[in-house]
Amino acid sequence: MMISEIDVDELMLFKQLTVRSSWVTTVSHMEDLCLRAARWGLHLDRMVTHKLPLENADEAFAIANTARASKVCVVAE
Repeated sequence: MMISEIDVDELMLFKQLTVRSSWVTTVSHMEDLCLRAARWGLHLDRMVTHKLPLENADEAFAIANTARASKVCVVAE
């Protein structure tokens, strides 16, 4: 798993941006899922059906709001 660091001061706070996101589980459930997925040999990266840059966040949320997607990721590039 790749973890990226983002300078939120420059990207968001100084510009006074509002960030909205969704989360449908708890951290402990997510940890349990990751441990089980590794034990079972599942490839969670294959569940991501759409990956869009931050500039296309509106499109990402529109896709996520349909039945066309399993997991939509918005990434800061």
